[in-house]
Amino acid sequence: MYTLNDKINSFEPYKPDTAKYDIKADANESFITLPASLRMKLARAAMDLDYNIYPDCLATETCRAFAAYHNIPEAYITAGNGSDELISVITSAFLKKGDTILTFKPDFSMYAFYGSIYENSCIALEKDENFKIDVDHAINFAKEHNVNMLIFSNPCNPTGQGMERADVEKIISSLEHTLVVVDEAYMEFYSESVLDLVGQYDNLIVLKTCSKAFGLAALRLGFAVAGKKLTNVLRNVKSPYNVNSVTQAFGKIVLENRKYIDNAINDMLASRNMLYKELKKLSERFEDEIYVYPTNTNFVLVRTDLAEKIHKRLCLEGISIRHIFKNHLRISASSADNNKKIISAIAKVIAEKEN
Repeated sequence: MYTLNDKINSFEPYKPDTAKYDIKADANESFITLPASLRMKLARAAMDLDYNIYPDCLATETCRAFAAYHNIPEAYITAGNGSDELISVITSAFLKKGDTILTFKPDFSMYAFYGSIYENSCIALEKDENFKIDVDHAINFAKEHNVNMLIFSNPCNPTGQGMERADVEKIISSLEHTLVVVDEAYMEFYSESVLDLVGQYDNLIVLKTCSKAFGLAALRLGFAVAGKKLTNVLRNVKSPYNVNSVTQAFGKIVLENRKYIDNAINDMLASRNMLYKELKKLSERFEDEIYVYPTNTNFVLVRTDLAEKIHKRLCLEGISIRHIFKNHLRISASSADNNKKIISAIAKVIAEKEN
């Protein structure tokens, strides 16, 4: 009988909630759908594709559109089948078995996921009670433990907290012998990007995604941005045809439509601000029951001892939010009507306890 190895035998996979809900506010997706005019462009592009031919192995036109949008050199960009694939490629290519990965806790769970798959030593430094990072401690720890790769999200998923650009650059410049991977999946909702620094530091990779601000989660399109030396490695070790032709064509069209992107980001920020404001009002009304963290993303994190009860009740009412850390809830910004329904449902649960 074939026996699974210990590495995978007791492995805990990432398990997204696949149930159907009237309001889905658990995955930090964009609540904005593509307008009809843009969908027509995608439909015409789909009609013109040669489905019997493998896709462009470098996703050249898509990377060119991404480069133009961010005003960075095309030569610095590697396209991936979502950021998840790129994290996997980076971890497997730049690290050897037993090398050390440093990240923070809490942070995006897939960093440790891929580290364990490739048999790396994964260390997570605890953030403080406000989910902030002690930058100097992290730098000293990385040096003392000969860390091979430091990876973190900025702004952070799942906390919504952001690190200032100066602090991120301090980490990069101080750890010149360590690969530093900065996951900027939510940076469109913040303003502290280090994307323009990739040409200055040969140990920096910045990850970007089209799944959040651009509203293209269904396409699975991400990018790794780095200097030429690291980019050459990434292009050489990734799967030859990792981004399919449909994703490449659709991604290019959307990336070239700056007006849609700008409007979508503005709408999401307005929704996020509304959700945060209403949750703050709730925390003032029930000050002993709920705490709302400031946010730099398209979601809001709250702390409450009623987290499990609220989560279960909302699920029964057709509303999906994310229950994390035992007593926290992560709530994605949605339409104004959906935000109101979420707030109302949470308020009812808290009021029941108060009464």
